[in-house]
Amino acid sequence: ATSEMIRTVNHYIRREDVPKDEKESTMAYVCDIWVRLVAPITPHIAEEMWSKMKLDGYVSLAPWPKADAKLIDTEVEDAHHVVESTMKDIR
Repeated sequence: ATSEMIRTVNHYIRREDVPKDEKESTMAYVCDIWVRLVAPITPHIAEEMWSKMKLDGYVSLAPWPKADAKLIDTEVEDAHHVVESTMKDIR
């Protein structure tokens, strides 16, 4: 799951059609959520990353992220599943 997330982030960063400030705010949001999610599995690394991101307190005490239904686009998710399936078939 982590390698897939990194691949997706790298793809997003390379896109030229996305403004730089939008990339930066999206990356900050993604990193914040991702560090919270990996904290129970890799607590020392997550705390180090939290500190490097200059966020307050400890990630272990931060609230667990909640899904934001406004950010879920089912059409995009369906299209992504088609692309993933096609790539698996090609391999």
